[in-house]
Amino acid sequence: MTKTLLDHPGAESFLSEFQEEHLSEVEFLLQQRRRLLHAPGARWTDAEESETRLALHLAAMRASVEVALGCAQEAVASGDDGQFLAGLHVLASLAPQEAGIDALLEIREAALEEMLPTWTEALALARHQEVAGCCTRALEDERPQVRAAAASILGHRREGEPSRLMPLLEDGDDLVRGAAALALARLGHRPTLPSIEALLAHSPPERAEPLARAALLLGSRRALTFCRQLCNSGLPPPPLPRLLALAGDAQDLPVLRRLGARPALAEASLEALGLLGFSAAVPELLAHLEAEDPRLRQSAASALGLLSGAGPGLKLRVAAREDEEEGHEREEWSTDPRAWREWWDAHGRRFEGGQRWRHGRRFTLEGCLEELEDPHSPLTLRSRTALELVLHSGRPLDLEPDWPVRRQRAALTRWRTGSGRAGPPTS
Repeated sequence: MTKTLLDHPGAESFLSEFQEEHLSEVEFLLQQRRRLLHAPGARWTDAEESETRLALHLAAMRASVEVALGCAQEAVASGDDGQFLAGLHVLASLAPQEAGIDALLEIREAALEEMLPTWTEALALARHQEVAGCCTRALEDERPQVRAAAASILGHRREGEPSRLMPLLEDGDDLVRGAAALALARLGHRPTLPSIEALLAHSPPERAEPLARAALLLGSRRALTFCRQLCNSGLPPPPLPRLLALAGDAQDLPVLRRLGARPALAEASLEALGLLGFSAAVPELLAHLEAEDPRLRQSAASALGLLSGAGPGLKLRVAAREDEEEGHEREEWSTDPRAWREWWDAHGRRFEGGQRWRHGRRFTLEGCLEELEDPHSPLTLRSRTALELVLHSGRPLDLEPDWPVRRQRAALTRWRTGSGRAGPPTS
């Protein structure tokens, strides 16, 4: 009779230790990937090595999947934040039916609000074709936070049936409606546009930005008008002027200037003026370098830097903030009014005319692509640039800046060659 290693008396203990080691590596690789995508100064393309190793460890865990799932459930139940993410990622990658939110709440003693961000992160990254089914079932959960999170994951993954998301546009919760609209927009479901525009037309300003962004992503001609109207009346939330700047043109300059007179919107107004990128805003930005509030001075300097791309001498190396890695240095634009005025006096003639400017160059779609492809571009910049590319090209871009590196590269190649939409991830 033929025997295998699994017949050995110590096989169960060996397999358990083997899977625990894999799980520990999954935890390390997920944290390393997160650092490479989010940390200032890191290269997002370097995350590909971590992603490759992560896939190999998950493949090894499939060899004794029942033991692997047991180890993952233990990590979910009693592990720290890193172990919780690793365990949940293993469940979502190997057996998504065990990664439903109710099953997790039974395993782990934690509030729903504490678990949802990790649930969203783990399921968004997991490469398994049944993740979409897990999220689709959660669209009918009685808790609005879960419905919104499930819709966001489906949109992020570019998976799911639009017919299952469309009823959420009539949900009683604003957060759910916004998440569903953005998911449908990311799926490129244009038949939904009239419904989203109708919601936007009757939405209060504080709830309008996700709906406006979704409509703009679907090519709406009316959404920009809604944005202008909302920024002209009432007190729009800070993301709305930013969206108007990304999608708008020179006629929006007076609107964004007026918002700067409202203290609650002054920072958002300065950021938006920098994003809009017209040299006519420079005098106002220079004036804000002498504001009493240091946050306004820094916002004005950042806007000037974004528009002008000014060279060395106007960028400073500063110590890390309290929430950043100790010993890390980062760059900030100088807030010295004299230095900026001298620079503008010497170089301002280059920026004459009715052109949008970005980093000292005319704003172009090619410039957007270069920013998306640049290994040193931070996640926040790439998120903004991906949106801006779609808004100004009128073409869909199936890309999320925290997707696996290989998938991002494939999506950018498809966009350059015009060869269609990206497909969902495969297991």
